[in-house]
Amino acid sequence: MIAISEHQPAWGFACGRISVLEGKLLSHEFFLGLLSQTRIEDMLRQLQDTPLRDHVTSGAAWNDWSAIIDAYFHDEVVSIRNDCPSPHIANLFLLQRDYLNLKRAILRRSDFPFAPGAVSAQELAQIAAGDLGSVESPTKESVQEVWERSQAENFDAQLDLLMDGVFLRHLLAIATAADVELVTESIREYVLVRAMLALWRGLEQGVPVSEFRQCVLPLDGVGETVERLIEAGAAENWPAVLPFAIADRLREALEMPKTERIQHFDLASANALTTLASLGRYQVAGPERVFSYLSALDADVYNLKLAVCGRLSRIDSELLRRRLRAYHV
Repeated sequence: MIAISEHQPAWGFACGRISVLEGKLLSHEFFLGLLSQTRIEDMLRQLQDTPLRDHVTSGAAWNDWSAIIDAYFHDEVVSIRNDCPSPHIANLFLLQRDYLNLKRAILRRSDFPFAPGAVSAQELAQIAAGDLGSVESPTKESVQEVWERSQAENFDAQLDLLMDGVFLRHLLAIATAADVELVTESIREYVLVRAMLALWRGLEQGVPVSEFRQCVLPLDGVGETVERLIEAGAAENWPAVLPFAIADRLREALEMPKTERIQHFDLASANALTTLASLGRYQVAGPERVFSYLSALDADVYNLKLAVCGRLSRIDSELLRRRLRAYHV
């Protein structure tokens, strides 16, 4: 049983704001209605009644919704972070986009697709210039680790896997710094799931397990489980070495057609993690309440991008409906 921390007045203002913001999250029924629209114009008109309306300028192109949704998410998370006594909870939700920027900086590029979050614009510029002087930990260690391997013959092929490993270690470091049981357990499960998915895809693509081990491990708290998965071989053998709930989701995914298994497990795991985070939603004031809300917001934004960008790309609405994430607030 995960313990929820006692009332913490320092988190009161942020949690008070969240009480209001939770009412602006979009319902599952909203997304079903959005996907049922047969005309793109009607779908976009429906979005005018959402919080996104404040992020659409008069000159914005209708086909630029992915960037609009990303900007909305970034601004919401940063705004919440500014009201929290600690930045760690919010930074967990900013880090994935930061690492997409960081990959470009490591390759000495200076154009970044996302607004900076936990990794500042100054740090990105320094890294792009080959300077780690004032870059903070653990970003500094992440970059050093990738740079140390940059002379390897197969560096280009390994880069994405290397970035996966340093990103997951950075997440674990933030969760440790936050020192909140619900957050620690949630992030460890998230990291285990992401490592599983990377290993699963790698096995299907013929990536040597030695390369996976070198790039992704160690992972504090879940590394032993990942090692057991590697030793077990094919994904069909994994349920025997996994925690019960994850093993159950994997067994269900393995019953699907082979081409749908990874996607099914990914979606089921995302839903399970959001449900786990929702344990903090009844806390009056504390970090768990913030974590619960930002987890729900993350699912909200995922569904927005899926529905809007999917329909703009003329993807079948029924296929999109099956990929919607669930969340609890």
